[in-house]
Amino acid sequence: MKTPFLTTSFSESGKQAKSRFANILNTRIKKRGLLAMALLVCIMAVCSALLGCGEASSVAIIGDADGPTNVVVHKKGNYTVEMHERISKAILDYNKDRFVHGDCYAEGHIILDTEETEGGYKVYTISTYGTFNFCGDHFEHGSGCGDIPTVLTFDNEHNLINYQIPMDGKGYAESIKAMFPESWHACVLNIPESESQSLREQKENYAKAYLKSVGKEGMSIGYYGDFH
Repeated sequence: MKTPFLTTSFSESGKQAKSRFANILNTRIKKRGLLAMALLVCIMAVCSALLGCGEASSVAIIGDADGPTNVVVHKKGNYTVEMHERISKAILDYNKDRFVHGDCYAEGHIILDTEETEGGYKVYTISTYGTFNFCGDHFEHGSGCGDIPTVLTFDNEHNLINYQIPMDGKGYAESIKAMFPESWHACVLNIPESESQSLREQKENYAKAYLKSVGKEGMSIGYYGDFH
């Protein structure tokens, strides 16, 4: 009986088996690679949604007659005090007769971007509006709207010529996509909590200034749920 020995060579059938085995390994490697790529794409999509509004800087500004507010700007540009005042006035004027009147009228806005148009320019914003009323020992936010993606169009003389908000109901998302450049869709379709908080603070700054003007600056300011 001959002593068996080891060899690294393969018979023809052995070579075929080796080739099939290598192909199986390659398929597994490819599948792992595709899975890793899909996972990376998902992570990037989530990060894009979370960071859709990008970095922002706060700008101190005087808002209407009721008092100061702090607006937020997302893209560097020539955003003058006058521009912010025009935006504030446009929001207050547009909404004032759409809701129940109050003791104090307040707004907040975040400038996302601007774009030149024929004969003027567009300002892409997220805006909010609300009124405050005296309710016993506190100053309570009453009627108003939430955080609304809004596009304001001005002519070259800085006159407002169009105030555009999204459609209600089923047409909401599609109308926003039509209103805003694609680069802002993630931001305006899923407004981050930090932006909502900034808009709320802007409205409350109007309320604080109003209370100070009537000698009641120590009064608590808030929403219905804060007191009831």
